[in-house]
Amino acid sequence: MHSTFLSASQAIVKQYSRAATGALIKQPYPFIYEVTSHRATCTTPAALFTEMQAHADKGHCLLKGELLRPLVSESRAGATDASTPTNWICLDLDGVSGFGTTDDFLAAISCVGVDHIVQWSSGMGIDDTKGLRCHIFMLLDQPAHPQLLKQWLTHLNLSIPELSTQMQLTKTGNALRWPLDITTCQNDKLLYIAPPKLGKGIKDPFTKNARITLNTRTRKTFTLPTMIPNKSTLAELADKRVNELRVAAGMPKRRKVRSKFSGQIEYMPNPD
Repeated sequence: MHSTFLSASQAIVKQYSRAATGALIKQPYPFIYEVTSHRATCTTPAALFTEMQAHADKGHCLLKGELLRPLVSESRAGATDASTPTNWICLDLDGVSGFGTTDDFLAAISCVGVDHIVQWSSGMGIDDTKGLRCHIFMLLDQPAHPQLLKQWLTHLNLSIPELSTQMQLTKTGNALRWPLDITTCQNDKLLYIAPPKLGKGIKDPFTKNARITLNTRTRKTFTLPTMIPNKSTLAELADKRVNELRVAAGMPKRRKVRSKFSGQIEYMPNPD
């Protein structure tokens, strides 16, 4: 199994500092256009963990998916294939509450006993966002199509009560904001792993090497469930959840529409 890390002319990190008033100032990840790729062979969770730590310390990010060709200070546009099977998965939690620890979350989604890597987000323990904010990485026992992984992630959001109850509507009120990100399976997805740059007055809540940890259990790999709902079933469940949230917000139910795809991008051609 190969993993690809990307570097740029500047560190790919968030920055936090405090104003004279004490207010927290957040600077987002820099817009990166030209990147250089670094390929690593990672056949075990321990190997992936070692590479992640090394590249995170250098301010690099991780690419979900393999490149069709090496990159040297150039755009990555068109450098990945959306249909290439993958050997690992990333679970991205952004402020998910209801779970005391990452082990509690993994137990809820039937991933107990699997070796995994936890990488805490840049803002964890620094800003006021509550809940778990991290990436959880696991190797798969066999390659899986990114679309199948997306269906599994979607199903988890809709079927796990702690996730379903934390769903929110997007600003348009026509779609869902997923507590467990469903796009981290896409072969062009950037996964930010580097620790933040902290200015004066900001204390890092993590000691050195504690932001990324390897958690060894009894199994090296995860086996996807054999019964994962198909896209049409999941679309119906998602539509139902959208309307539940719209009614709760005092909005009329959304008329039924068909989604279309442009590559990996799902869109509504005629939204409300």
